[in-house]
Amino acid sequence: MRFPTFLFLQDNLAKKQSALALAQEQLAGVLAKVQALKDRYDDSTSRKRALEEELADLEGKLERAEKLVTGLAGELGREAVWRCYETYAGRVATMRQCCSM
Repeated sequence: MRFPTFLFLQDNLAKKQSALALAQEQLAGVLAKVQALKDRYDDSTSRKRALEEELADLEGKLERAEKLVTGLAGELGREAVWRCYETYAGRVATMRQCCSM
């Protein structure tokens, strides 16, 4: 009677090994998907880091540009006031000349 039990055990072992091989294939597929997701995550985080660095750089440039524009606006304002004063002073001088004649 031992012989049929041995065949049964061998058959059971073959079924279990087949199920194990299938599970290992599925596991390999899942591990490949996990690796692909990890690679995608790493790419995304490195892109995010690069974008954050670029954002910080652009914010600094914007801040410097605003200071420059504000400074130039002040210069242009003073220049415009000076031109207006010169024009006004010139007109006043012209009017004085006309009135003194």
